[in-house]
Amino acid sequence: MSFFTGTQMECLYAWAGTGPGLTGTVTQTSLNPTIATQPGPKIPAQLPGTPLFRAYRLICSGIMTTAATAVSYSVRPLLGLTDGALTTNLYPNAGSIGGYPAITPTISLTGLPWNVELNIILTAMGTSGTALTCGDASWATSATAGAGTAVGSGVTTVAINTTVDNFIAVAGTLGGTTAANTLTLSQLMLFGCN
Repeated sequence: MSFFTGTQMECLYAWAGTGPGLTGTVTQTSLNPTIATQPGPKIPAQLPGTPLFRAYRLICSGIMTTAATAVSYSVRPLLGLTDGALTTNLYPNAGSIGGYPAITPTISLTGLPWNVELNIILTAMGTSGTALTCGDASWATSATAGAGTAVGSGVTTVAINTTVDNFIAVAGTLGGTTAANTLTLSQLMLFGCN
């Protein structure tokens, strides 16, 4: 809690479990739990007159299991106007999938953790609203080692229509179709910061 304003972050969404496992495909796919069992997190529509710089914090984590032939994987959160839609990248950086580099872990390991924490700040409101994102990603590369990197939009804004709900889907991509390489989401939280 802030001792200056008396406000605190509010948990808008929390889920833990085993999401649908991404395996045997290179297609970018939502890792969120199925909509029927748990609706996805959303940045709610902003009321007219809402001040700029509304801030949100997204935290997601999961596991990667590798086969005897490991493949690369990457994770990125996206916005969409419907639950599960993969429409607008929250990491618009070029050169890698959503600013999160493709990771190739060690072979034949189970439960390698990955984690993404992202701050989302609304910088313009309305149907042509914008946001800036910044955060970090970390992942295990083997049973005893890991790595991390900064992620986000930097100075590039992300388009967001703040007059409607914006659902967040965490998408995964595998670098090959080798079976038994599995990418899974296990925790997903969204906080309103102000």
